[in-house]
Amino acid sequence: MTLMIAAVAAAFLGTVLSAALPASGSNKASLDKRDHVKALYIWNTGPGFNNPSSYPQETDDAWQKVELEFPIQIFDKSNTTAWISMNGIFCLDDPTGLGPSVPATSLPVGASQCNGKGCLPSTCVLPFWGDYYLPKKSEKARSVRLTYHYPSTAPQVGHHYHVGWDVCSKASQASSAAQHADCGDQGYEFQMNIFKSHPGKFYIYYFNMPDHTPGIIGAQSLPNFIQASGSSQNAAGPKKKVTCAIIDTIAGTVITGGKREDCAP
Repeated sequence: MTLMIAAVAAAFLGTVLSAALPASGSNKASLDKRDHVKALYIWNTGPGFNNPSSYPQETDDAWQKVELEFPIQIFDKSNTTAWISMNGIFCLDDPTGLGPSVPATSLPVGASQCNGKGCLPSTCVLPFWGDYYLPKKSEKARSVRLTYHYPSTAPQVGHHYHVGWDVCSKASQASSAAQHADCGDQGYEFQMNIFKSHPGKFYIYYFNMPDHTPGIIGAQSLPNFIQASGSSQNAAGPKKKVTCAIIDTIAGTVITGGKREDCAP
């Protein structure tokens, strides 16, 4: 089942997500040596970025391979190589050859059952699996971003990653406008935090999410899978106010909370 996320006004974590933007269209990391922050803008659009007209189409259902500073564990699998999807997915398996990752209705999803859509690699975490895009004409800077952080002022926190999505839902635009016009107040922001000291656990926070937002929260490493429970995708149905989640692939649980403190590491 999918989970409905209610609107919540919140800001991203501290200085980590306020690091200076790199050059337009660049995949080079920007490094703040004082606080050991390395930010990689995988995809970006809006003010401050000058992308070609074909850019939104090129990012549709796109994946980006990344090399990590420490191994990430999902269930029993561990790797320092991962793939990040525009559609709110983080995987340890190569998605090459699979069809578009348009959301399925539930987990698990194996390659043999995706029929050209709703495809997932075997081993993935889904902080919020949906169908997203970055518009060509955006009123604000939007991006999918990977940030590596080791806070010198709080060494007890340790090495960790933030994977942030600030994107638009295709459902917010007519098909002719999708990937071009901005989605306005229908933008989705969510962030997944991965700590070296908490293997197999993923801490997710949701910001500025419209009411009745459909999306899958969970993880799989076939044949194992876990998924958050919640109300149906029907926009007329009830909603559950959720602002955070902990996906624990070691314990095999997904815990959701109504306030940030419910999902503290």
